[in-house]
Amino acid sequence: MKIIMLSPSTENSLTCSSCRRLMPFPVGKIENAPAILGCSQNAILEENKFLNFQIYVCPFCGLIQTDTRLDNQSYEIVHSHAVGGVWAEHANKLAEFISICLGSSLRKLETALEIGPSVNPILKTLTQVIPCIQYIDLMNEAPFKLTPNEHYEKLPFPSTLLLDKYDLIVASHVLEHAESIYGFMEAIKRHLSVNGIAILSIPNFHEWITKKYWNAITSEHLGYPFAEHLQDLCSRLGLDVEFAYFKLHSIFMRVSLSSKDKCSSDLHQDHVANNTVQMIEDWIEEINKKIIQYEEAISDVSQEVILAGASHLSQYVVLISERVRSRVKVVVDNATDKHGKRLYGTELIVYPFDIVKKYKSPLVIIPPSPYAGEMIEQVLTLNASSQIIS
Repeated sequence: MKIIMLSPSTENSLTCSSCRRLMPFPVGKIENAPAILGCSQNAILEENKFLNFQIYVCPFCGLIQTDTRLDNQSYEIVHSHAVGGVWAEHANKLAEFISICLGSSLRKLETALEIGPSVNPILKTLTQVIPCIQYIDLMNEAPFKLTPNEHYEKLPFPSTLLLDKYDLIVASHVLEHAESIYGFMEAIKRHLSVNGIAILSIPNFHEWITKKYWNAITSEHLGYPFAEHLQDLCSRLGLDVEFAYFKLHSIFMRVSLSSKDKCSSDLHQDHVANNTVQMIEDWIEEINKKIIQYEEAISDVSQEVILAGASHLSQYVVLISERVRSRVKVVVDNATDKHGKRLYGTELIVYPFDIVKKYKSPLVIIPPSPYAGEMIEQVLTLNASSQIIS
């Protein structure tokens, strides 16, 4: 596996999913990335599939986008494991943000839609208040128990089969998976009732990329909008938007129909795109430097090597570096449904974090991510003799 920058070329182009102008060439490329981020559903190594995808930056609005295309089965697997302390806090803060945004109108809601709830539906906290709650996702069945006023349907978003309007629409970490950010937000507008609001949460990609998080750019995310892209897009669509932030992890958005006329884009600024390209270059350079650091860290030690995070965080490490891969004993993760399964693209088996207590002084590799601090604290609590490399 390789993560590389590319020289300007007109060989490939892509349409920006926000401003819908032409992105004439990719600026980076990820080669032989695992088709599924996380764990395999079986132990057959022959099922491994790898893909190449390219990273683009719109020269007009600076949006980062990739040309990855995941099938529905892969999407179902990769988008189902938001667990851990940070995610639990995120869900609580997002539910709190919804309540604040709704205020006294909360009890007046009749219908609500949650897009892509995966295993952690945010609207579960409002089942006693809202008479009719609709969930849509790409799984065949809802991976959670439904109450009489809740309904689930296997549907993408947008969908021509979804005809209703809703007083409340919620989408937590879904927009970045959409093939068209413009199309997604246009559909949000179409399905909002006159006084309805939409609450969205997306990764804070500006911070994720700036801080060189390894999960900043992956095959599961197609678009990487910053707050200014979303402000501009909502203005062009005739939507009002307000922002709030959950730590450096996520951007919360409150979206409603606007009484103002639509505005034209004001994001045509060369320096925006140039700065974004530099951010991508720095991100790629830092990952490759980290791989060298990990290889040097394990070169003269005899203790067991453990990887934290049964996702692309650990997949990227062992797929990029054969030297690290040959030394890793196990992968640890907090998601119980990953335990005992094989890390996709590898032969490594996933275990609970508790296994670090088994080793005298393990070397634990924890790649940079929004969850690194949480995992470091967990490892040291379980085994204070652990040597952390992050």
